Amino acid sequence: MYRHGKRILKQREESSIMVNPSVAIMGSKPDSTLPDCETIYFVNGSIILFQDLVSDGKEIVNVINGNSIRNFERIERYQATGAPIGTLISNMHKYRDTRFVLYNTEENDSVNILLDLGIQPENIRVITRGERDAILKKISGYRMPLGIFNAWRELSLYEFARLTYAGILKRNVYEKKDFSPYLRPSTGMFAVLFAIDENGYKSRYEIAGISFERRDTYKVNKKVVQTDMKNQINLQWHIIPDRKVAKKLLRNKKLDLIIHK
Repeated sequence: MYRHGKRILKQREESSIMVNPSVAIMGSKPDSTLPDCETIYFVNGSIILFQDLVSDGKEIVNVINGNSIRNFERIERYQATGAPIGTLISNMHKYRDTRFVLYNTEENDSVNILLDLGIQPENIRVITRGERDAILKKISGYRMPLGIFNAWRELSLYEFARLTYAGILKRNVYEKKDFSPYLRPSTGMFAVLFAIDENGYKSRYEIAGISFERRDTYKVNKKVVQTDMKNQINLQWHIIPDRKVAKKLLRNKKLDLIIHK
């Protein structure tokens, strides 16, 4: 069974120096390697790709965008395609004792879905969009929308106007939806921020399985699958905000952070 709860600090046998606890944040990028860390934050079901490599005694945290499991119709679609989040839901009995960090829950039934699947309330941390945005500001110093100037340069005036209305006005004024993927970091990068927020600056962090170049493929079992066009566009759009946050974190001298390619 995977352990959840407080982390145990280990000492080097050869000295009395205390080793900083190690934390990994793991995405679904094909051919990525799972870091050997005490605590692992798996993004949107990526644990199913590495479940055979997770040894006993590890603390497991699953970070999930609530919109990916907002209803059973969407879950069935992910299950049919073999996407990691769909496989995670199908095999939830294996992970009921692990922790879940869930955000983007305001307009969906994702919390109740996890409860129906047998996850105990004390193992679910719900982060509202407002809290998520505050964590982004606290850890990276950035506020959303991110990438707005890149969008202005890269999009036509019509496309930029649509993006501004759908991705900013509705979010800030009507509070009907989240920022556009073009203007906010991905779940993987938010998982990094959540991990730092929970574990502080005395831990060592390793990011793996999160691409900063292409987001149009993911791994299913031992096969590499290409996403559908709509999802591919959304995933690619996250790259600009993700790069901004990653570069800012790497410049933070208080953070012991490694990004694996």
